[in-house]
Amino acid sequence: MQQINSDPRRKLYEAALAAPVFDSPPGESWALLPRGTSPSRPVPLGSKAYQSWLCAMSEEKLGLLPTPAILNFTIKARHRDSSNCEDENRQVALRMFRTEGGDIHFHLGCDSGHCLKITNEGWEVEDTPDYLHFRYPETRLPIPKPINANASLQALLAQSMGEDAAEPLTKWLIKTICQVEPAGPLLITGEGRHRAALSLVSLLDARHVITNEPNFEDDWLLLYAELSLIKGGRLDRLNFYAIHRMRPVVITSEKAVAGLDVTQINVSSVTQIDIATALGALASAVSAAIRAPLAASLSPSPL
Repeated sequence: MQQINSDPRRKLYEAALAAPVFDSPPGESWALLPRGTSPSRPVPLGSKAYQSWLCAMSEEKLGLLPTPAILNFTIKARHRDSSNCEDENRQVALRMFRTEGGDIHFHLGCDSGHCLKITNEGWEVEDTPDYLHFRYPETRLPIPKPINANASLQALLAQSMGEDAAEPLTKWLIKTICQVEPAGPLLITGEGRHRAALSLVSLLDARHVITNEPNFEDDWLLLYAELSLIKGGRLDRLNFYAIHRMRPVVITSEKAVAGLDVTQINVSSVTQIDIATALGALASAVSAAIRAPLAASLSPSPL
């Protein structure tokens, strides 16, 4: 780090060291804000939350609010620190983190910090590893802990949303969690589209909200919007968000739409599905999907 000549700058920088910094896989800089006995809160270095924390530290250490110049200097210095961080194991996750080996950690949003860990051998609910820091707002509802009932995901979806929708929806959900290939947006049509979308939101993110203005800074799941209310340019951004950032996007429409590169399902009616059972079935299906290419690579080559 460059030499700090100004004493206030030095003091605020030293105070900022109380929040460890690191780069996330996409290359964004983050800080872990201490919160007493509660788990540290990961926030982007450019966020208002981090700036507010720096101001509070300045009042505590310097007895005054920092000038914009001192604040910007400290943030830039911590940006450099994060890019030079040697602890490569520290990762920040949004809702889900996928390791290079294919293991998946899916945050359940509960106060205990438990996450769903899915591997090629199966799944289990466990404490979040020390090197993972999930960003999950406290105002969101937790997803129920999954139940291992050996239920078929496709069979559950067929009972809930119909036979025709079950297979493509199962494939879309598995792609969404595995993140090996882009799942693309999901378009749900028919009279039962809103209830179907709410069921998926409950399964993946537990937010019961419909949005007409998609939020592209969302943590993980982009809340669904009615297609007729989405402006043309935003539809392109939805596709980019789904494919390039590997995020699940759900859109609803009264009728089928031709020419869209999306997974389309038609749902006329919805029977309530048990989210805990469905999440367990989804985890089992994802585990099988992770295991499949490994098993194929170990099979003898045909003569």
